[in-house]
Amino acid sequence: MVDEQVRAIRESAALTWSEHVACLRVEGSDAFEVIDRLSTSDLHLRDGQILSTLFLDRSGIPIADLHLARDDEDFILLAEGISGSELRDHILAHAPEGAHHEVVDLSESHTILSLNGPYSWEVLAGVAGPEAVGLPYLTFFQLGEVLCFRTGKTGEYGYDLLIPTEEREGIGTLFDDVGAPFDLTWAGLEALDLCALENWFFNIRGEGQFGLSPLELQLQWRVSTNKTFVGSASLADRRKRGIESRLTFIQSLAPLESGDRVFHLQEDLGPVLHASHSPTRGDYVGLALLPIEYASSGLNCFQAVSGNRRSDVNTISPPAIHNRSLFVSAQLHSYHTRHQFQFPPVAPVSDG
Repeated sequence: MVDEQVRAIRESAALTWSEHVACLRVEGSDAFEVIDRLSTSDLHLRDGQILSTLFLDRSGIPIADLHLARDDEDFILLAEGISGSELRDHILAHAPEGAHHEVVDLSESHTILSLNGPYSWEVLAGVAGPEAVGLPYLTFFQLGEVLCFRTGKTGEYGYDLLIPTEEREGIGTLFDDVGAPFDLTWAGLEALDLCALENWFFNIRGEGQFGLSPLELQLQWRVSTNKTFVGSASLADRRKRGIESRLTFIQSLAPLESGDRVFHLQEDLGPVLHASHSPTRGDYVGLALLPIEYASSGLNCFQAVSGNRRSDVNTISPPAIHNRSLFVSAQLHSYHTRHQFQFPPVAPVSDG
């Protein structure tokens, strides 16, 4: 079942009701100051743009993985790893004293429908019109009562649609009808997470559950050193002291599971924090927390050990696949003419 859902995401398009994503809106004259105090990234956002960022606790550990959208002077937050009520409480607890703002939990009145796949743009165009095709990555626009965010964490074209709850059934049926000629299917969170892992998109439900900072998680690209935010002091202290290990992308032809230990000869280097069988590749991929001196791609001197099972392991560079969306163009291709074109194989030659 999951393999079929992953195949749809990789080759056509798939829909998901994304209950795991909380959505809030922060309004008011001081909305920027409120969000800037929490966001690890600099808020260089124009109206209609989206930013990938993190919210940390005071110890510098991520508590929320966010897409942050600017809507005029307001901000819309799409967050994973935290409920809407928890996120609202976090924002209110850390807002500057006297700040003029309001936090609205849109999760109480709306739901998110995610659409992913190399031909998801074509399905969306059938529902929303051809203007949807030209939506740039990390931007959003209004479709009547629906907000459409061009995001995605699968490596393929991706869209998150914020839909009033009362419209859920009707819009789901509309997508089913429009998507039938595109072999549109429904996919669950497990399939989305597996596709994210194949591309090493950060998963706060996976590798984000082990108390690691953005330094060990290799998320420093989301962290500004030019501003103060909740957790920045602890993070600066960690950076000054230096880290001993960091996440590294790994691959194995043999079974690989979360919780395995990675060895070099007789030395226990660290744990596999997140791993899964990749139906796209036909082998196993994962993330291991390795000492800095071993945390590089292209090494093939490791074994993953669990009990009596030993699996040879390589470190590789992500992504682990050739995402079809990198080669599909809305100006040239369509789902119905896909067989007329020669695309690179989605699964590369095995690294094993």
